Amino acid sequence: MGTMYELELEGHVVCVRLEQYAPSRRHVSSFPKASPARSWSSSSSTSNGLRATAHAPCSDTLLGIGIDIEEIRTLDMRLSHFICDPGFEKPCTSTEELIERWTVKEACFKATPGNSHLLPTSIRIGTYDGTACCIGRSSLRYTYTTFHHDSCIITCAAALQQ
Repeated sequence: MGTMYELELEGHVVCVRLEQYAPSRRHVSSFPKASPARSWSSSSSTSNGLRATAHAPCSDTLLGIGIDIEEIRTLDMRLSHFICDPGFEKPCTSTEELIERWTVKEACFKATPGNSHLLPTSIRIGTYDGTACCIGRSSLRYTYTTFHHDSCIITCAAALQQ
């Protein structure tokens, strides 16, 4: 069954499920199916044998939902120039901070409608207060929450109409 979280992102309720994941077996989710009158946004990510799945009903302001899960591990800090915008964001001082920054950007990317032309540096994290923005998309903003589960960092983000 896994662990369920109910997150609130600026008034939007997001259901998050964490469960053990074995790539060799067929995965079946028991999240509710969308009714014809309501559309849903879903996102999933896997790391370290865990799958994180997020679901939320779309609305006039909620455009999409995204989630990312990453195992805390050692990384080459030179990767930060692919992830961070040095003119806007403070530099990462540890691999854990770099992984957390990546999960925020990846979750925001997944939440963005029509995201195929975005780069990680296109998503700018504000003052680390749970908000972000996207370069070139002034009508879009993000709210997110990040938490730890076992040896993983998980971020769930919502893309919102400005």
